[in-house]
Amino acid sequence: LMKAVAASALMCAAMPAAAAEYVFTTTGSSSVNGAYGNALTFASGPANVRVTGWQANQSTNAISSAYLAAFGGGLGVTGLGDSNGTNNYHQIDNAGGYTDFVFLQFDRAVNLTSANLNSYGLPGVGTDNDIQFTSAIVPSTMWNSAVDLSAYSFGGPYAGNDGSTASRTATLGSTGFFNQGVIAAASGSPRPGPTGQYASGLVVTRRARRCCQIASNAICSLR
Repeated sequence: LMKAVAASALMCAAMPAAAAEYVFTTTGSSSVNGAYGNALTFASGPANVRVTGWQANQSTNAISSAYLAAFGGGLGVTGLGDSNGTNNYHQIDNAGGYTDFVFLQFDRAVNLTSANLNSYGLPGVGTDNDIQFTSAIVPSTMWNSAVDLSAYSFGGPYAGNDGSTASRTATLGSTGFFNQGVIAAASGSPRPGPTGQYASGLVVTRRARRCCQIASNAICSLR
């Protein structure tokens, strides 16, 4: 019996671990403006995410809450400098002296791998479809609880900014696994000037789970 168990354990160790993939469809039919500080939640299989809208003042870096919306093209943000959401300023944009961003709170550690970006253009500049992404850490925060980001600033590895103008799927290339992240309108290089887009179809993977069967019990480990 012990030989059989040992052999099964060796087979388990040799089995590859498979990562689960979840796609969050972050679309809806919101109005272009509303009360600041609202939140939307989305689910994909067993995974959940809470999303809020924010802005960073481009002169002072001060962070303030904004209105988050979900449209047919994806998530959008309306805040200060956004003309009350008219003329496509309800996208995640960096016009009007403020950089819009969405804050993601997942209920489990995930790796955000890509997002669909849909740009509808801003007055006088046409379309520009660049984003920045970074993981974030706000201590002692449950995934479905309110957060106050006014005292935080965010830095770290950014990805998804390639100077594109067309709707596209952006590979975000986040490193490691995290519970919280930020998707923001890109600014500066490689294509300076206002940019605006909706974010939808967030694709995440969670830590790989390796399972094997020994007798009647399944043994699983997270990787």
